[in-house]
Amino acid sequence: MSVGTVEAISELVAAGINPKEEKLETAEPDPRSPNQNQTKNCWTSYNEFLLCTKVKGEDNELCQRFANTYRSLCPKIWIEKWEEQRGRGNIRSPASSRLFNRLLVRY
Repeated sequence: MSVGTVEAISELVAAGINPKEEKLETAEPDPRSPNQNQTKNCWTSYNEFLLCTKVKGEDNELCQRFANTYRSLCPKIWIEKWEEQRGRGNIRSPASSRLFNRLLVRY
């Protein structure tokens, strides 16, 4: 067992969660990304989540599926970096494009 795994289990126990009872889920298979490398699927799911929340709101069931997928596939450091870039307004993604915002206003 690696040090990171031991630390993660220790955090769960400290939070009052029994690691043996915790149900772990991963992302559903995506036919658009059939390879072992899931980097593209991670980025796509993150952007689909952002687009979905702009259109349907963050509490929407479909948006939550995208959120679960990107949180499962993407390293936390990437997500933190993207969120930081979104906060500064300098991330290049479909969800932050001017074209999408103009289309969203029409509908």
